[in-house]
Amino acid sequence: MNILVVVNNFNVGGLERVVITLVKALKKTNHKVFCCCLEGEGEMYHQISQYVDGALVLDKKSGIDFVSIFSIRKYIASNKIDVVHTHNLAPLVYAGLAAKLFFRKVNHVYTEHNQVSRLDEQGMRKFSKYLKLADKVVTVSTALKEMFQNELNIKHVNVVYNGINPADFSCGNSGIRDEFALAKNDFVLCLIGILKPQKGIKYLLQAMASLREYKDIKLLIVGDGFLKDELISYAEKNNIVNVVFTGYRTDLCEIYKAADVTVMSSLQEGLPMALIESIVVGKPVITTDVGGCTEIIKDGENGIVVKPEAPDALKQAILAMYKSEELSGYMKKNKEKFNDLFSDVSMRDKYLDLYTVSR
Repeated sequence: MNILVVVNNFNVGGLERVVITLVKALKKTNHKVFCCCLEGEGEMYHQISQYVDGALVLDKKSGIDFVSIFSIRKYIASNKIDVVHTHNLAPLVYAGLAAKLFFRKVNHVYTEHNQVSRLDEQGMRKFSKYLKLADKVVTVSTALKEMFQNELNIKHVNVVYNGINPADFSCGNSGIRDEFALAKNDFVLCLIGILKPQKGIKYLLQAMASLREYKDIKLLIVGDGFLKDELISYAEKNNIVNVVFTGYRTDLCEIYKAADVTVMSSLQEGLPMALIESIVVGKPVITTDVGGCTEIIKDGENGIVVKPEAPDALKQAILAMYKSEELSGYMKKNKEKFNDLFSDVSMRDKYLDLYTVSR
């Protein structure tokens, strides 16, 4: 089977990491995998280029770029593509139209990673029409599936949880604490993600501001994004000195190992990779009750769940973890949950089933 994976590009993000993991897992089978980028390669393209059997990198113009559509159509034909797997809206439209223009049946699987949450009412109406270009619709969480069914009236929706390769998160002790001047006995939180409004980081900073008296509670904010300078300025103006902005890092395993707890203050999510990664390294989690987060983290069982936009709730959750003697219990339960639901092999096999089953 020849599979074409289509994305906007491989800029840094959770969706892109999922696709890279999926492609690597597919390459362990006897299938051929190709990729198409609509808007250039992106910073993480080098992580996937060696694993694909071919790549089409486009420079899609704004508006409807018919040249790009026909370029994809030609690529499908010349590589005898059997399955097109698109991720988020523009790939759905462009590769979906290209597949429909082809003279033989090409199975089109579409995965929604929560881009839909940013659409207004008119955008949602258009999106529901675009979904007809796909033979199978996948969401990365049950919460997204229910939204598709209830708000978009899309009845046949499959759920495939994002997966990771546990080998990618097998690392020893690192020098992260030394690098960021964190003491051995400091209680270290980490937030990993793109610094954008969706992540609700200001609410977490407000929580950290109210924890100043606890000199050994520290927060690593790991990632980059257009809000970075604004968030750093906010922390400085409000004298929030127990927070370190690390910038973009590739050594995520080491970051997780250095931390005691992962925290997410998001306002919107599909199924965040940081929560799944926390599970595989056995870290307890504090998360807001958004998207598919509570499909991974059960309050009081393998973490703490709080409502979004609530700094005081985040503060109380942090203190509960700080004072808890049950962290090892949380960690054990998280590790037990990983293999069945969130491994790269589980994700790959579920997609392979969708690639081969007719609508």
